[in-house]
Amino acid sequence: LAPGKSVTFQATRHTVEGVKTSEITESWQCRVDGTAHVATSAGDFDTFRVVCTVSTVPATNVLTRTFFYAPAINYYVRREDRTGANKVSTITLTSHTTAEPTLSTQAIRSRDAARQTALETLPSGQTQTWQDPASGSRGTVRPISTARSPKYGWCRTYQETVQASTHSHTAERTACRIAGNWQTISG
Repeated sequence: LAPGKSVTFQATRHTVEGVKTSEITESWQCRVDGTAHVATSAGDFDTFRVVCTVSTVPATNVLTRTFFYAPAINYYVRREDRTGANKVSTITLTSHTTAEPTLSTQAIRSRDAARQTALETLPSGQTQTWQDPASGSRGTVRPISTARSPKYGWCRTYQETVQASTHSHTAERTACRIAGNWQTISG
């Protein structure tokens, strides 16, 4: 993505309404018009403004669809659709999660040891930290609550953060003590 770049492509949609099947061919012409800073309830993002015109066969109103694409999350945070009647509809990102960063073998060992220690020894609300000096990866494990499950026995809900390079991930999970070790069962 870079301002001034463009692409053209076609797509075909098949729709079924009852017993009637329709085929619509879309012709897309997209260009990167520039950049924009977009504030949403999910956060503030630096975006590329990608403007696409979409025409169809059979012909309908020409659609202009503008995506505000945020490289930081590899997704668009706002989309604006304008039809021939100049009617505008907007959708905006309200929340997002990211995948966990990739960790080295040593970082995984450090993370797992911190998780076992935190869940076995810390009261809810206290935090166990871990770090892998070789890769710079680090994180925290903070038990939130403890409960007894009829299926698994003692279980703890915990919050975990992982930071590797410029990537950060936070998740809430549940682990249960099975065969002497804490094993994550959800999250």
